[in-house]
Amino acid sequence: MFSLLRRTRAAIIAMAAIGALLVLTPSASGADTPATITITDQASCEAVGGIWAPDVSVPIKCQLRAGHTVPTGAVVTSTAPLQIFGGAIVEVQDLTAPSVEISEFGNHLTVTGTLHVEWLTTGSPVVVNELDVRTLSAYRDARVLVTGTARFGWYAGNSIYANNFAEVLMRRLSVDTSINVSYGTTTALVAVCEFDPTRLSPASSVKKDCVGPVATVGDPDGDNGWHKSLQTVTWADQGDDGFAGVGVDAQACETSAASEGEAGELRCADLLGNTGSVTLKIDLSDPTTTLPADGVVPLAKGTPFDPDAHVIFADTVSGIDPARTGCTVTGDLGQAGDHTVDCTAVDLAGRQATASYTVRVEEDEAPDAEASFRPPINADGSSVFKQKSTVPVKVTITGTLGSAAPTFRATRVSAAAGTVNETTVVASTTTGTDFRWADGQWIYNWSTRDLATGTYTIEVLDGTTVIATTTVGLR
Repeated sequence: MFSLLRRTRAAIIAMAAIGALLVLTPSASGADTPATITITDQASCEAVGGIWAPDVSVPIKCQLRAGHTVPTGAVVTSTAPLQIFGGAIVEVQDLTAPSVEISEFGNHLTVTGTLHVEWLTTGSPVVVNELDVRTLSAYRDARVLVTGTARFGWYAGNSIYANNFAEVLMRRLSVDTSINVSYGTTTALVAVCEFDPTRLSPASSVKKDCVGPVATVGDPDGDNGWHKSLQTVTWADQGDDGFAGVGVDAQACETSAASEGEAGELRCADLLGNTGSVTLKIDLSDPTTTLPADGVVPLAKGTPFDPDAHVIFADTVSGIDPARTGCTVTGDLGQAGDHTVDCTAVDLAGRQATASYTVRVEEDEAPDAEASFRPPINADGSSVFKQKSTVPVKVTITGTLGSAAPTFRATRVSAAAGTVNETTVVASTTTGTDFRWADGQWIYNWSTRDLATGTYTIEVLDGTTVIATTTVGLR
């Protein structure tokens, strides 16, 4: 495009217009015959206009011809606002490049006359950030996209006309007075996000789109909303009040998550800059199970055992599900030998891993305890105590006890007893049958108060095994 401050009655008038050279050549006679206007710039744009008579301001049309080489990007590039004055009509046709804009994105286009766009290649809209115009018309599949504000603000009678599948898309529509929006006989679209319907004639002439695109993604194949594989997202635009929307901007839409985890938020924008997002929870990794060293845990027979206490479960993505994670033992741990412990780890996404280790139950050592009586009881059975006294039964034990403490048992075997020859007695008595450990020996204070006189066999037992025996008399 170009910037034009038009002059008249000049045989040859040349001026710079944002990198373009404009040359107007009127007819020799100045009669009402068309003149040729040529714009020379990097885009090799040919323009056609007319000077119908001297001293008369006339419209000018700029038309891009098919077959010309148009570089990808803006037709005319500018870092300053691009302005066309003098009642100009700017016409853009047959854009054949893959991506051609009326100016660089972010520019401001001002046209004091009519901006006319038609026959644009699909997917190559005329894109400006800000547009000031009196009349805007779009024909034959043309697309005009104003990413900022389209302002119609000079005169009453401002208008937008769309026909033959043309689209006019505006983020904001600003109208100082009123604007007439009309359509041809073939389907076309004028869509805006922000606008004042009271300035429109008719009020329902534009579609509203202030809603971002929505995502379609497959149902989670894991638990708790987690996906167990990478997902591809399909985006569809939506508008307000049942309108299908202006369409997504494919270059501004993320369609797949690059990694696993809960932070997989994908975003998409439509052509008017409305955004939508979707958060995916993706877990591609199974949980881990760390087993005991060498995979074997030794266990003494009869010792309590917690199979989970010897394993570490971990999951760095969705986390371990404790309700479904744990170990079980195969077999009876009351039996000596190797037993298998099977472990299953399940994460919150439903991924699982299994592992196993061995618990080795070791045989009890065979008890080999032997007890020896200590004074005041003679091991040869010659001790006689006074009946109703408390007799201290003392023993020392060698070897290994199979029980926690030895026990005492006394049985009367005869009514006769010898002469009392032991006088060592104690005051306290032992309740029950267990010996107690004190002063390096096992002691049981045997009360004979309620026993009859006679000869008694006394025994020291380890469980059910007698490990020492002798006789004692009571007289």
